Amino acid sequence: IQVRYYERKTSLTIANQGLGSLDNVQPGDCIVCFSRKTIYNITKNLEKMGVKPAVIYGDLPPGTKLAQAAKFNDPNDPCNVLVATDAIGMGLNLNIRRIILASCTRQGELLPNYAALQIVGRAGRWVLH
Repeated sequence: IQVRYYERKTSLTIANQGLGSLDNVQPGDCIVCFSRKTIYNITKNLEKMGVKPAVIYGDLPPGTKLAQAAKFNDPNDPCNVLVATDAIGMGLNLNIRRIILASCTRQGELLPNYAALQIVGRAGRWVLH
């Protein structure tokens, strides 16, 4: 077993308003979706805007998830936005600046607080070893 400790680089804050438009996406952003259909739609729209997103969702093979995470984390890779499901909360180390929830509902139900905190807690973390 390998234990890693993390320290938050910045305090976790909640924005007063939503993203509004994909035009407001910034490098380091992660847009969290709760369906592959939403992932594909958002990815397609970002690509039309010239943004090259990394994509991670639960059913991807582990090697593909790691490759997409590496692309997103690499400051020299043009892929600086991540579109993902809540799979990002399951052990991937990602250099996420800001989490954007595409929806506050999952499978027709309001996202529970504990699930939202697990997902948004992936932003602004720092590996201590």
